[in-house]
Amino acid sequence: MSNNTTLSLPKIGTPGAQRKVSLTLDAELAAELDRYAEAYKEAYGEAVEVETLIPHMLRSFVAADRSFKRWKAGKGQGGQ
Repeated sequence: MSNNTTLSLPKIGTPGAQRKVSLTLDAELAAELDRYAEAYKEAYGEAVEVETLIPHMLRSFVAADRSFKRWKAGKGQGGQ
């Protein structure tokens, strides 16, 4: 992967308030996330741990889910 590759996940900034969550991944997904971390390093020139990437990946996924946005708006919780 070249340095001009753009990933769906933008470069990670400074973290805000955090809440610890534990999860278990199957071996295939864990390996894929390790590869994504490698791609991130190549794309942005900065190594990041998978544990750091996961919250940002989840945030990106949730933000892109149109059905969730509609559901959230219907619940009166703002769905921009």
